[in-house]
Amino acid sequence: MVTLPLPTRSQPSATYLSTFYTAYMPPNTTSETKAQILILKKFGHSDRAIAQALGNVHYSTVNRIARAYANGRPTTEKAPRSGRPRILTPKDVRFAALALTRSKPATAAAIKRTFFPHSSIPTLRRYLRKLGLRSFRRRRVPLLKWKHRKARLGWSRNRLLWTQAQWDDIVFSDETRIELFGPDGANTYWRYPHQSPFDP
Repeated sequence: MVTLPLPTRSQPSATYLSTFYTAYMPPNTTSETKAQILILKKFGHSDRAIAQALGNVHYSTVNRIARAYANGRPTTEKAPRSGRPRILTPKDVRFAALALTRSKPATAAAIKRTFFPHSSIPTLRRYLRKLGLRSFRRRRVPLLKWKHRKARLGWSRNRLLWTQAQWDDIVFSDETRIELFGPDGANTYWRYPHQSPFDP
């Protein structure tokens, strides 16, 4: 028999309750114990007598197992449990994924704050990763319109057959400041792995 002291100001009630349940709450009844209960019930023993004979179960547990067996449930099957309900439904997760991949830029924090205030950011991120989305750091690249791409392609084709001597007269400088498209600081975005990392 475990004797627990009464909770005091120096002992938080949560700690006390955790110790109480660890000491007093019995574990799940094993299949062997259930079989012993059913055998003793067939011999006409009462619930209290069976509980006293086994020593590790309460008489209410004996009664519950006997009634469950009478209703056709096998002794090896656990009682159905509903479990904790999902914070976000599959429809909510698909909507969040669609909003993240179509909004530029969009973050899990912004989606959570706008559409799912009852959830948390880690929970939303976990659901998104299960859906296949990944968070990436946005590349710092200038905005390339179609005319820019066309000009770059033309410049490359005109110099496709240049010799080494001609290239020696060209100086490439990496010190020119280029105004970036989008925020100047670090930024992240959500994409599927097969999507281009250069998609602005």
